[in-house]
Amino acid sequence: MIDPFADLISALDDREDATPDTPLRLDLDRAARTGIPEFINGQNKTSEEIVRAIQRLAESNGRALTTRMSAQQADLVTPHLGDLTWVYHDRAEVLLAS
Repeated sequence: MIDPFADLISALDDREDATPDTPLRLDLDRAARTGIPEFINGQNKTSEEIVRAIQRLAESNGRALTTRMSAQQADLVTPHLGDLTWVYHDRAEVLLAS
């Protein structure tokens, strides 16, 4: 039987961005493998984790999409995005940075 998740598990196991202190794993090759880009689910993440994820995704893919992000989280995160251009959509609770 073929494991449909073997490629995903392998990609995530090789991630260097996950540490015991920050269990954040980004699948930077997801778009090439599946045609669907990686995104960040902001719910239940700290501002520091979100900033780090946005920076890594934008560096790797040219842009980063964060979903389920409250306006309060956006207010805490956006000052730390440096030179990235960003747009926050309040109703959708989505932040796009590039």
